[in-house]
Amino acid sequence: LLDTPEGGSCTLELGHPEWSFDRLEYNGKVVPLVDDCAEDGWQITGPGQLELCGAVCDAFRKEGGDVEVFYSTCP
Repeated sequence: LLDTPEGGSCTLELGHPEWSFDRLEYNGKVVPLVDDCAEDGWQITGPGQLELCGAVCDAFRKEGGDVEVFYSTCP
């Protein structure tokens, strides 16, 4: 679980670059994986890193909340 980072960034550094993300939930609701950050959802931006996009990012910066990341594989 992650809380709003300092400065209100929507880029989250999760570590574990060798793990694969499966899904993401924001405040208990599943958020879709998107190809373009102009859409509402999230996208993978690098190993162990993702970005919240659109309305999800806006809500995260404005209201905070809990982000829960689920991994499909881990060593």
